[in-house]
Formats: sequence, C-alpha cells, structure tokens
Amino acid sequence: MPRGYRQRTANLLVYALQKALDNALDDDKNLAINSFIRNKKEDDGSAPTQETIMTQRPFSHSPSLATDPDVLVVGAGPVGLAVAVELGLRGISCQVIDEVEAVGHWWTRAMNMNKRTMEHMRRWGLAGRLKAVNHVPAGWPSHVTFLDGLGGTQFACVRAEGLGWHRVLDDAAEDALWVAQGQVQELLLDKARELGARIAFSSRATAVEMRDGGRVAATVQDVRTGQTRSMEARYLIGCDGGRSLVRGAAGIPYEGAGALSRQISMFFHAPDLLAAMRSRGIADSVMYFCASPEVPGTARLICGDRWEFTYRPPAGSGEDIDAHAVIRRLIGPGLSFTLERTYPFSYFELLAQRFRHGPVFLAGDAAHLIPPLGGHNLNLGVGDAVNLGWKLAHVLRGWADEAILDSYSPERLPIVQRTSKEAHANYERLRSTFDRLSAVMQAVDTGPEARDRRAELSAPVARDLEPQWWSDGTVLDQRYCASPILRAEAGPGPAYDSTRYPPHAAPGHRAPMWRMPDGTPLYDRLGPEYTLLDTAGTPQAGMAAARLAAEAGLPLRHLRLPDAGLARLYGAPLALIRPDQHVAWRGESLPPALLDVLAGRAADTAP
Repeated sequence: MPRGYRQRTANLLVYALQKALDNALDDDKNLAINSFIRNKKEDDGSAPTQETIMTQRPFSHSPSLATDPDVLVVGAGPVGLAVAVELGLRGISCQVIDEVEAVGHWWTRAMNMNKRTMEHMRRWGLAGRLKAVNHVPAGWPSHVTFLDGLGGTQFACVRAEGLGWHRVLDDAAEDALWVAQGQVQELLLDKARELGARIAFSSRATAVEMRDGGRVAATVQDVRTGQTRSMEARYLIGCDGGRSLVRGAAGIPYEGAGALSRQISMFFHAPDLLAAMRSRGIADSVMYFCASPEVPGTARLICGDRWEFTYRPPAGSGEDIDAHAVIRRLIGPGLSFTLERTYPFSYFELLAQRFRHGPVFLAGDAAHLIPPLGGHNLNLGVGDAVNLGWKLAHVLRGWADEAILDSYSPERLPIVQRTSKEAHANYERLRSTFDRLSAVMQAVDTGPEARDRRAELSAPVARDLEPQWWSDGTVLDQRYCASPILRAEAGPGPAYDSTRYPPHAAPGHRAPMWRMPDGTPLYDRLGPEYTLLDTAGTPQAGMAAARLAAEAGLPLRHLRLPDAGLARLYGAPLALIRPDQHVAWRGESLPPALLDVLAGRAADTAP
C-alpha cells in the first residue's frame, strides 16, 4: 500500500474521530452547565442571586506552582484568566500568577461586557452564569439620565443601547451585559481551574529573561514569605496591567497621550436614595450624568442600595477631597448614607508599540490603556486573549507552525488603534458635556416651565454622547485586514461606521451571525477549532474541502447547512471559520495551498 495513501487514510480517521469528539464535547459542555445550575439549587435550595455572589469570601491562593509550564501568564485579571480558558479548552498546561492575595467581589472597575465578549462567554459556557449575577435586572430601563445631582432635577433622559436587556438578537449570539469585573473574574477563575490551569495568588513576577532555545524564564516571589524561585516556560504572556513588568522586560514602549484626567471613585450605601429619586420623577437608569459645578461626575446603582459616583474634581484641586461632603451635596439633605471606600484613578491613552517580542506577548492593559468611555478596554483585552490563546494552543498541539504567532500584532493592533481613537473622541465629548449642562442650569430659572426648558436645552447635549453607547460597529465589525494567515479579497468591503454593523463575510471579518429556525445561534453549531460552513446545494465540494483539511492536519468540523439565505449572507457556498469566529476563507472550492497559509507553514502567494 503506498505510503501517501496510508497517511491520507490515517488523517481521514483522525478527522472522523475529531468530529465525533466535537459532538461529545458539545454534549459534555451542556451537561456541565446544567449540572452547575442543578448543584447550586441542591446546595442551598435556590438559584445563585446577585446578593449572595457579592458576599462570598475572596478567592484563596493556589498552594503550589507548576514546574516549567508550556505557558506562564502574569496577571490573574479577566484577560489573563481568559487566556487560561482558551488554552485549557485545548488541553494546554498553563500557570497564572498574580501578586494580589485575593480578588474582592466588591471591585467594579469595568462594568460593560459587550456583545462580542458575551459571545465568547457563551462559547466558554459562562454566559448564562453571568446573567444570573447581572447587576442590571432583566427589564431594567437602559436609560442614561442627565440631571443636576441625584438629589436634584432631571434635565434629559435618553435610551442607551441594550445594557442588560437580555435580548435575542439577529446579529449577535448574546446581548451586552452590565456586570462587575470581580464577578466576571470569579467565573473565569472557576472555569480556568476546571480546565486544569494552575492559579497562584500572592505570587509576584520580579524579573523576566530570555533563555537559549527561545524559552523565557521568570523569577517569582511569594509575597508572604519573600522566597523566590525561577520558572521557565515556552511562552510568557504579560497581562499585568499598565505598569507591566513584562512589557518593560520585553523592551516594548508605550506610545500615546498618557494621563488625560483625574477622577475619584466613591462607593456608598444610601437605602432611601432610589425611592427619593423616583418620587421626583427621575428615571431609573444605568448611568446618571450629574452636572452641578459643585459635584460633576457620573453615578450608577451597583447593587441593592450600593452606589458608585465617579467624581471629577476641579482642575488644580489637591489630594485632600472631603468625600463625605461630596456625597452629601450629590444626594441632597435628609437622606442617610454610609461611605464605603474611595480610590483615585486617571484616564489614560497609551498603546504598546507592538504586542510581541520573541516568546513574550502582551494582552489587555499591559498592551493598551484607553479612556473607559464606551467600556471598550476590557473587551479589547478579551479579544486579545482569544486571538492569542487559540494560536498558542494550535502551535503547542502541533496543528500549526510557530509562524502563526506572527499574526497576533498585525491582527490586534489595528483594532486597538481604531477603538482607541473612538474612545478618545468619546472622552473629548464628555469633557464638554459638564460645561454645557452647567450652562443649561444657569440659563434656566426655577419657574413652572423650567423643567421643560432644561429638557429642550439638554437634548442636543445628550445626543452628542450617543456614540459612547451606540457602538455596534466598534463591537461587532471586527476586521483583520492585514493578516499573514488569511487570504484577503480585492475591494475595501462595506464602509466602516462605529455606530452600526453591516454583516460581511469577507476573510478577516467576524463571521456573520445567523439564527436557526428554532432560534439557536449559528455560533452554537460551530466546532471548537476550524469550521467549514457548507451551504451548497450539493455536498461534493464541502466533502472534498473537508478531506483536504484532514490530510493537512487541520482540526475541522464540517458543518453542512444547505440554506439559500445563509449562502447569500456569506456570499459563497463554502466558508472556513476560525476558532475565534472570524472568516479565514470563502469560495466554491478550497485551494489546497491555503491550508499551509492558515497553519503558518507558508506565505500566501495568491494574487
């Protein structure tokens, strides 16, 4: 029997087994989710609630560190844990370290898990669990309200786009969710550990160095005892924030405007505040813009009677801010409150010059800091984790060559740069908002028509801020236009608009969403690695493409859905979709040479 025939037969057998395993994994994933929900109910007689999640004890550190893992992740925030999940789904050993002793549940920081991030959460089996701890209950109005203060008068109220509505959407597999960063970290931590990742808190990276053979070593210190040890890995990922040790060790500079402005977050409890606001006709909202010159800032109801106010201190003010006095002016007289904590922070605009140096990679805040207006920075970090995670896993599993990793910066950096410009524009609009609203206050007296007059004058101010929360283009129109592992098509594609998303299936674009007749998202039918979406009227071309992929060792699910509407949406009978749900190729007949391009084994020479 010829050797080539035996090899093709073996590859086809691997392909058939992979398809069977894919189906079994899908069944196991659904079983695991159902088991989690069932066990929670059996343990305490009820489903987990927002209040019980918020009062759990902090996470404890892991008792030991792995010995020379494949991948070492510095930073156990949402981005570092997302990397661990992506690797763990593919059986890659991973060690995550973080110098903090525990992650507190009170921590809000990033609140907006956008539609794209929630699609990844769904793929990881976490979307349903996140909805169970969502800060904004289903049905809560997705309003943004402009007023002089929480104890004052409403000027205007506009509808923001879908924060916590739990809608079923045609263009996305999941809706956006208004949920605290600490709660996201908790679920990602559980998932990463479930998949075999080792997570060590109270463990600080103090040095990073390149070793012979392309490996990287880190010195790790136990912050409780001061003891250190050296750990070597094939790859190291810095998810260690804006002051990243990893970025410094890799010699990758930040570029950008730096610190833009200073804010102070104040957390407080006010049991009767929401009822008092409702009695004055102030709309329930996800965000309140407070325009009083005495207490300018933004407020949001976090959970129960717990509020956060982001105070914008006057220019030139010192560090000595009387937080109690600020909250009293904010909510007005006669209402009791308890100040929980405060912390100062600044808006930054800083981007790493590149996201890779040899075996060292950057993701999340270590790679980019942008103003939080629009809630994009954490979501960008999750996108980094997904993009890098599956590629590292494919290299370590032998499915792709090391060269596939060269695509990480070219794919992610343009998306980050585009989003940074949009976030900066949001920041500039916000800077003028408080002055404009203050002018409205001064222009209108307190007569019987004052409320209507203020609403009229405030309306254009509110409209100008709409790009901050109407951002489907930013979120869903993700295009990798200059990637070495994609076959680009001629032509520019649809014009980009940050506020709207036109579905487009050209290579590099996020795969257009589609719902099955029973409402199931197309994404639920995709495989864990590559998927060949076959909408052709006859199966021959798809079967031939699947055989080619199997012979090339590309892990692939052949998904046959002969549907004319789906074929029109994708613009071709066949579409190859990557593990991160981006289109790698579309056409009528899969070019054999393209498979080596996808795996980083050859450059694309096609015109």
